[in-house]
Amino acid sequence: MGYLFDVERIANESGLLNEVIERIKEEVRKEFPKDEMMYELHLMRAIESEKNKDLSPAEKTKRRQEKEGKILRSHGYDQKRWLLR
Repeated sequence: MGYLFDVERIANESGLLNEVIERIKEEVRKEFPKDEMMYELHLMRAIESEKNKDLSPAEKTKRRQEKEGKILRSHGYDQKRWLLR
C-alpha cells in the first residue's frame, strides 16, 4: 500500500500486536473506504490511542509534550517557550 504518511513505521514502533493493528486497520477502513488520506490520518490516531490507552493523564501529557518538543526543535524553536505550565 502506498502510504502518504509513515503509517508502517508508527505501527511497527507502537509495540502493539499485529492482530490489534489489523483490527484497527479494518475498523478505520470501514469509516474511510475511498479516502486514503483520511484513512491514514485516522489510522495513525487510532494506533496512538490504542498504544496509550492505559497511561495516566499525566503520562499522556508528558509524552505529548516530548513529542511536540522534538517537532519544535526540528524546526528551530525552543520548546520551553511553547509549553504551558
